[in-house]
Amino acid sequence: MIRPLWMVDPAGARGLRGDDEWLLGRDLLVAPAMAEGATSRLVRLPPGCWRLSGKDRRLKGARTIEARSPITVLPWFTRCGTRPLQFHH
Repeated sequence: MIRPLWMVDPAGARGLRGDDEWLLGRDLLVAPAMAEGATSRLVRLPPGCWRLSGKDRRLKGARTIEARSPITVLPWFTRCGTRPLQFHH
């Protein structure tokens, strides 16, 4: 299920206008660049532990971080301890 962040973290999201980040399922967060020429963007991480691109250091949730995000790169985060993009045979 795809849900905007405000549905998952209403206290932390920017209200109904915070619709530029989505959770895909429970463990995958995507936050695309929304401004032409942008090289970074603010990303609100829901509560919990998150990893950028599923492999970087652990990031504490329930806060806003700045993520490198040129228009050609899609910042995505996975909940620590999960592999939502791993396919099982």
